[in-house]
Amino acid sequence: MGLRGLLVDVTPLRRSPQFRRLWIGGALSGFGGQMTLVAVMFQIWQTTHSTMWTGAVGIAQVTPVIGCGMFAGSVVDHVDRRTFYLVTTIGQAVCSLMLAAQGFLGHVPVTGGVVVATQSCFVARRRARSSPDCCRRRNWPRG
Repeated sequence: MGLRGLLVDVTPLRRSPQFRRLWIGGALSGFGGQMTLVAVMFQIWQTTHSTMWTGAVGIAQVTPVIGCGMFAGSVVDHVDRRTFYLVTTIGQAVCSLMLAAQGFLGHVPVTGGVVVATQSCFVARRRARSSPDCCRRRNWPRG
């Protein structure tokens, strides 16, 4: 087992432009989602200087992870995965735009509903992406 066996096989990224776009888009979206989490927490801290409100936002962010995580998989199994993925991605983008507009406008309070909706879309989108039918078996690495 040489060095080649230790490295990640990027053959599917080279062979399939669709998979490459899906992978790059997922990576950028995941990075943006994590930046949103940190930005909201930082904004609440800067606005209130209250650990209680910062913790409340943390609870609002983790609640969809627990709640949607259990049920999103069964929803994904009963609907078209591509449509579900697109709807949740658009939902996450709209929520992020609403949070950005709120940040640019100034002292408009962050609504918990937008934070919960953002996280719900993020969790549901991850479930749709990680479901087994998302990629064809012929693109899987050999071995």
